[in-house]
Amino acid sequence: MFKSQIQKPTLLIDEATVRRNIRKIAVKLKASGIDFRPHFKTHQSIVIGSWFREEGITKITVSSADMALYFMGGYWEDITIAFPANIREINKYNFIAERISLHLLVEDIVKLRFLLKKLTHPVNFWIEIDSGEKRSGIDIASNDEIITLITLIQNSDKHRFAGLLNHTGNTYQENSEAEIKRIFESAKQKMVSLSEIIRDRIGTETGISMGDTPSATHIESFEKITELRPGNFVFYDLMQWSSGVCSADEIGVAVAAPVISDYTVRSEVLIYCGSVHLSKEYIVHEGRKIFGIPVILKQDKWVHFPCSAYLKSISQEHGVLHFNGDCRLKPGDIIGILPVHSCLTVDMYHEYLSLEGKRIKKFQSLTN
Repeated sequence: MFKSQIQKPTLLIDEATVRRNIRKIAVKLKASGIDFRPHFKTHQSIVIGSWFREEGITKITVSSADMALYFMGGYWEDITIAFPANIREINKYNFIAERISLHLLVEDIVKLRFLLKKLTHPVNFWIEIDSGEKRSGIDIASNDEIITLITLIQNSDKHRFAGLLNHTGNTYQENSEAEIKRIFESAKQKMVSLSEIIRDRIGTETGISMGDTPSATHIESFEKITELRPGNFVFYDLMQWSSGVCSADEIGVAVAAPVISDYTVRSEVLIYCGSVHLSKEYIVHEGRKIFGIPVILKQDKWVHFPCSAYLKSISQEHGVLHFNGDCRLKPGDIIGILPVHSCLTVDMYHEYLSLEGKRIKKFQSLTN
């Protein structure tokens, strides 16, 4: 049984739930007629990536050149690095572009000129557009500069202009399905309008790449979009649960944590699971800060506690669980903690342990 392998905080994966999550979005986007280019920064695993391939996925998104190199080893041959191109990694870009179809993001004329001069193999360029989130990308109203970027790419003898790319990350802050849809549709209309301006001014048709899990889950029609790049949906998490994007039963990862001490007098237990195992993210639910929600680990699944329980506080290694009722935990027991933000939690581990007892390796990021 998988619990016999656990002595310290361990990243658990429910393969059946994860496969259902992948299939649900894959079927939906296939029916919509757009490309599904999932973001692999959430799961970071060649093995889990193969579950996407079983659903017919051939194009992926990653968050770094190193992650692209890792997934090349899993025979992925069409990869977008969804992070503004870093000119200090030009040698990595050249290595990758020589071997697969590489897609890079640009938003700056000086950077683009450098890349066009130094890239030795063909690259697909997406212009990253900031439609209001103010994180990265060129402002969507900068029509002249955007057209200059496109023209420079098109005047290159080997590179291709792929289109306009945008990330509506502000949907993650919303608790209303209607507001998530409004944000996405507003950004999409801005992107479509920009593509029409480009077509009218220089005759160029543009692809449109968007993507975030709340929109991918709630939106039914993706008309006029070329591709979608959601990532978090593979596991979901408490952040998505609290926003109504997923049910608790769709969360596909948990951290297995040993119970260390029983403080029955204050309806709490101490667990070996802190910020270095979960991240410091929290949600506010029913007026409380919650750093995770505990689940009972069964033979092949996890189930919710019969009493109300939540992770009340965390420090580096410690976690304090509060229970409203008798949950009958004792030192040495193993429980699961559903994470607030699965992307950050997963990034802290070297591997997964499945409920069947299999160990699944993952990409080793610089923080591991």
